[in-house]
Amino acid sequence: MKLSKSPKGAAFFLAFGLIAAACGSDIASDTAAAVPDAVEEAVDEVVEDEESVDEEEVVEEESEDDALALADPEIPESIVALAQSNPDFSTLVEAVGAAGLGERLSTVDGDTYTILAPNNAAFEAAIEALDTTAEDLLAREDLAAILQFHAIEGSLTVEDIATYDGGTLDTLNGATLNVEVVDGNVTINGANILAQDLETGNGIVQVIDTVLLPPADTAADAETDAAAAAEIPESIVALAQSNPDFSTLVEAVGAAGLGERLSTVDGDTYTILAPNNAAFEAAIEALDTTAEDLLAREDLAAILQFHAIEGSLTVEDIATYDGGTLDTLNGATLNVEVVDGNVTINGANILAQDLETGNGIVQVIDSVLLPS
Repeated sequence: MKLSKSPKGAAFFLAFGLIAAACGSDIASDTAAAVPDAVEEAVDEVVEDEESVDEEEVVEEESEDDALALADPEIPESIVALAQSNPDFSTLVEAVGAAGLGERLSTVDGDTYTILAPNNAAFEAAIEALDTTAEDLLAREDLAAILQFHAIEGSLTVEDIATYDGGTLDTLNGATLNVEVVDGNVTINGANILAQDLETGNGIVQVIDTVLLPPADTAADAETDAAAAAEIPESIVALAQSNPDFSTLVEAVGAAGLGERLSTVDGDTYTILAPNNAAFEAAIEALDTTAEDLLAREDLAAILQFHAIEGSLTVEDIATYDGGTLDTLNGATLNVEVVDGNVTINGANILAQDLETGNGIVQVIDSVLLPS
């Protein structure tokens, strides 16, 4: 039989030996009287050792539980991660992707949001109410505006939202949501909260039973802004390239090596007085030259720079220089005159005005301007 080497075992055998010695010897009565004390001390030591071991085992079990909790966190990394993990948000996930909001709602090292998340049943009800299809709903130009109407900056619990009872909450859309609390139940623009305070790494999700539609004017404004942004060419060069009536100007800008400067959108802005093809044809005839020879002129860059002004000037801005001059990138100046409300620049008429681009404004003129 293998003997235990633990402190508990040693104490047990010590007690056993003492008892045996007491029973099998003729030791004096005062020594015999001390034996029970020694036995009691040994037993106490055994009990204390057992309690110590039990405490250590409890601490070890708690540590293991804590480690498991850390290794298997319940909080999703982001709002998008939470939605993707729940099949009842499949339509919402598609909508967020279609609206281009996925990256913003996946970022965990920036702002936090409170998302009022309609479940699939809410989307189905909205599709029926709008007499549309899921495909058409996800293709709406104002989809991003609709989803932003469900998003609030900061992390708000239902308890936080309830403090706005009778008031409004600002949304990322720019419009506001009405909050009401009746018998302890919080509604937001009439929508009920089905599941509350779902925490994520970049905010909180409140599940609602309705797709919230922003006010018509807000959605219309968002749609108009999006359409306007889509219509603005990226740069002056992009605008010229998109219009066949500027084909000669595009060739000239390229030949003069000014294309890169007039394509840059993260720097200075310019006002370009852009002669159309008819203006170039008239100049070619007046100069008794050819298009090829005009584009090969050594002073071509200087001529084009005579059509460029630093900064973005509308026709209204230019009109304020009536009787004065405008500085050009060429170094020379242009004379401005306003007659009966019509603005002319070195005698050239403006045919189309205030064409906005990502790096300036284009004013279409009917003449090629030649510096002195």
